[in-house]
Amino acid sequence: MMQWLRSLLGRDTSADIRSEIKVAQAASDAVYKIVNSQFEMADVAPVELRKDAIEFTCGYIAGFSDVMAQACGSKGGQSLSMTICIRTMQHLYGNEVGEAMFSATAKAMHTRSQLFKGGMNAGGEDANSFLRKGWTGKLADYLMKHSAKG
Repeated sequence: MMQWLRSLLGRDTSADIRSEIKVAQAASDAVYKIVNSQFEMADVAPVELRKDAIEFTCGYIAGFSDVMAQACGSKGGQSLSMTICIRTMQHLYGNEVGEAMFSATAKAMHTRSQLFKGGMNAGGEDANSFLRKGWTGKLADYLMKHSAKG
């Protein structure tokens, strides 16, 4: 099957896939470190969030992931963006809760929640700021201002 796919595409797809996996791993590790450092700055554990803070945080991670994926050469909203997002959530919350957070993210995207949208905008802006200046902090600001502990 793989041989057929390679001949169809006329290139070694396994090298492409390995390269994409490395990019996804590196990008999701970076996003995790950035998001986790903001939880630490706000002195809030990811598992202590209230429902409204969870919605904002899901949007923030989705927006940040999307811009980072675009910085890696992917189109916005495509598989690399989603991969970075779910890997970051799994790293923060563990596999089971991380997948539930990702499901909540997908649901919030379709319901067009204003809180989620605000988080997504903040995440995207922070990612752009991080890429230009190396600083982010809108998630920490939100968590501190809104006493996000449950």
